[in-house]
Parts: sequence; C-alpha cells; structure tokens
Amino acid sequence: MFNFQKNRVSFCRGAERIRLFVLCILASVIILSIPLSGISENTIVTKSNSGVINRTLSVDPTGRHEGFKAVLYDSSNGLPTSEANTIAETSDGFIWIGSYAGLIRYDGNTFEQLESTKSLSSIKCLYVDSRERLWIGTNDSGVGVMEKGQIRKWTKLDGMKSAHIRAITEDQNGNIYVATTRGITVIDSDYHLSLIEDPRIAEANMRDLRMGTDGIL
Repeated sequence: MFNFQKNRVSFCRGAERIRLFVLCILASVIILSIPLSGISENTIVTKSNSGVINRTLSVDPTGRHEGFKAVLYDSSNGLPTSEANTIAETSDGFIWIGSYAGLIRYDGNTFEQLESTKSLSSIKCLYVDSRERLWIGTNDSGVGVMEKGQIRKWTKLDGMKSAHIRAITEDQNGNIYVATTRGITVIDSDYHLSLIEDPRIAEANMRDLRMGTDGIL
C-alpha cells in the first residue's frame, strides 16, 4: 500500500494493515459485512470501485430476502451492445455503463449510447467523485471527465505516460488518482496533471486503486 499524504510514499506490511472483513465481488461492488456505527447489523453496506460508499443495496445478494427477479440485458432487449466492462451510478439516478462501444446511460427504462463521448470508446472503468463528476477510463484513449454534459480529456499528449487506464479513485482533498499501465497519474481539483515519480511504482503496471477512509491509497 502507498500513503501519498504530504507527497510521501511509504510501504506498509500487509499483516499490519489487515482488517477483518469479508469480500464478495458482485458487479464491481465490494460488500462489507462489518457493522458500522449507526447502521444496523442487518444492513448491507457497499463500497465500490466506482466511488459509491455506504449506500444500502437495492438487492441483497446473500439471498436472505425473496421477491427479486434477475433480468439480463443485452443487445437483444435494449442494451446497445452485449458487453459491459464497468458500471457506476450518479446521484440523479442514472446508471452509466462503460463498454467497448462507448458510454451508455440507463434511466430505468431506456438505454442510450451517448454520441458526445465517442472519443472515449473501449471504456474500462468509471468513477463518480465527490463533486458528482463522472470520470471515464479507457483502454487506449486516456481518461476523461464528464461534468454538466461536457467532456474534458487527457492523453499522452497532455503528459500521461500511458493512455491505458485501469482504475480511478479520489483522495480527501479532491485529487483524482488514475492507475495506468505505466504508473499513476494525478489530476488535481484545478485539472492540473502530475505523475507519481517514486521509482518503485513510476513504471508499474497498475491494476486497481482504492482509497481508504484513513487516507491510505
């Protein structure tokens, strides 16, 4: 693990950082079984890699409740494509689906492929930050952010070492960390781009990023 507070990188031995938890992967969601303060022990709490935290699940995947039915969407019943690489939800209730064909928005009834995001195809990851901006990581076209319908994009031409994005997360100061196949790119709240230059990870093929509540990345 790396602690980027005060621009310092430190390594923590796994045994010293282990927390008692149970992980269950379901549609890119980590389900935490630990009771949190002020939350009933029977409440399922989620923390996802798309930025959603402490939100009660609509469906209980543990099977303790009945009455739900699963529906598979693909190109035969409304979804513009039959693949989905990543999913995120914004506070306005829209579900965003990242696919190789581009970005798809679902309003609960209709799937719509957004023409304005065609330059961000082959989407690998999505992240909703604290300002409700939707960050879009692509397989080979860099990273973009959508705010109020407008898209801003960064590629190797803007200083990134790699345009292959694997994960996105945010720290407590609003800085966005972008995991690439050649280290980590940081985009601050003013959209300035920088790189984590520590030689131990500067050229590393990063696969995932998570920011803990203690500020440890």
